[in-house]
Amino acid sequence: MSELIAGEPSGPKRPPPATNPALPLFYKRVAVVDEAKLSNSSLKEQIGYDFARNAAFVPLIVTELFAAASTYPIVFITEPVPSVLAVLGLREAQNLFVSADGTKWDAPYIPAYVRRYPFVFLRHDNDDLTLCIDEAANALEPGRARLLFEDGKRTPVIEHALRFCVEFQRGHLATEAFMKALIEQDLLIPYQVTSTLDSGERLTATGFKVIDEALREIARRRRGELVPARLARICLRSSRLCRMLGATRQTVEWLRGWGDPVSWQGAASSAID
Repeated sequence: MSELIAGEPSGPKRPPPATNPALPLFYKRVAVVDEAKLSNSSLKEQIGYDFARNAAFVPLIVTELFAAASTYPIVFITEPVPSVLAVLGLREAQNLFVSADGTKWDAPYIPAYVRRYPFVFLRHDNDDLTLCIDEAANALEPGRARLLFEDGKRTPVIEHALRFCVEFQRGHLATEAFMKALIEQDLLIPYQVTSTLDSGERLTATGFKVIDEALREIARRRRGELVPARLARICLRSSRLCRMLGATRQTVEWLRGWGDPVSWQGAASSAID
């Protein structure tokens, strides 16, 4: 597997079709980062977070679970693609953490999946991973303020994007191994959150799983510590938060006033390539 930018010695790559239904979450019109095409393009200083406004979840990688767990409930899905998800809201197509004007993310920690946008690695027929950008993000502008390429070379702007995507891909592979261990140890149990607002309205979220604390202790005694203890504790703490939300009428403020209940089952089938 290699990480490439179009126009380097191995030759340009063709971007996946813009209508590809398997494009990752947020991405709509993906194109290869091509030096010939983008030689006079600069990356805007800020593109905001409006692209994530309708996301009730976002994928996480294991390397950020400690940071993410302080802000977001963490849940799991095992089908069709085993994934770790940060919950952004209990109603469909709404994200509590995006400001009304779309310019700010209202939380101390922003998931890596969100920070990676508008760049992404996509895999091609020869199994190479190529750096791409979502043209629908409107993240580029003419000028020399933050050029992607200069004098035929990558600028620090594009180098940073490339390094970030490389590290994200490594985290994604580690997450696959983490999820495999959870599934092999049979530590995940189906769960749903039902929360009653002060108005009397009931909100229910289904289709996800959490770590079962009793099962994890049994597995640890029988087969050893296949799931790292610190990671498991982080996810268990998040599981307790999910249970707490379902057990009390005193719900947290960010559950108020949202749309239709959301099911995460299958929601992340194409969230990470």
